[in-house]
Amino acid sequence: MVAQQSLHNVETEVAASYKSLLTAHNFHKAIDPLYLERLDQSLEAHTRNFLSQNINMLEYLDFLESYQQNKQSILDASRDLNNAVEEVNYASGTELIP
Repeated sequence: MVAQQSLHNVETEVAASYKSLLTAHNFHKAIDPLYLERLDQSLEAHTRNFLSQNINMLEYLDFLESYQQNKQSILDASRDLNNAVEEVNYASGTELIP
């Protein structure tokens, strides 16, 4: 009885971890691979425009805030995917996903 309950708990934990992994993977996969490159190019362009005084400090700071939020979202998605992989590996007791 105790063994069956333990097995059920492990199965439930592995299934939940795998579901989290699929969610994180699908979100991460939906991010355009070129988006980071375009985001960084946009930062460079805004910096040049600010230094050339084509945009004012308020516009530049507004862009920087937006840039940081977008960059953080992408980094969070990568972190969440890595954490989900680790959870599946831990819950299964093996390195299913290297």
